[in-house]
Amino acid sequence: MSSVYNGDESNIGRFISPSLRKGSPSSFLTRLSADSSTQLAIDAIYDRMAKTENDMEEFKAESREFRRGVEERERKYDERFDDLKSIIFEMCNAFTASK
Repeated sequence: MSSVYNGDESNIGRFISPSLRKGSPSSFLTRLSADSSTQLAIDAIYDRMAKTENDMEEFKAESREFRRGVEERERKYDERFDDLKSIIFEMCNAFTASK
């Protein structure tokens, strides 16, 4: 069993010795807390949780920025539509007045 955690979360289980995996969950926790190699796995889990939380915060920030961009584009399209609508009404009025 390797005692060095290399950052690969897919192999976290290899840091927990097979003898710790046997028995009931409560006895597992007792044995787990007494096993020094398990601290690497626990640290890896906490590191991954922190990274996931950071990734989620980044995603939320990017989503807010994207929504602001969409809202800005919608506002610009609404303004352009209003301008076109005004032009069409003016053309209709001019056409009607010329008859």
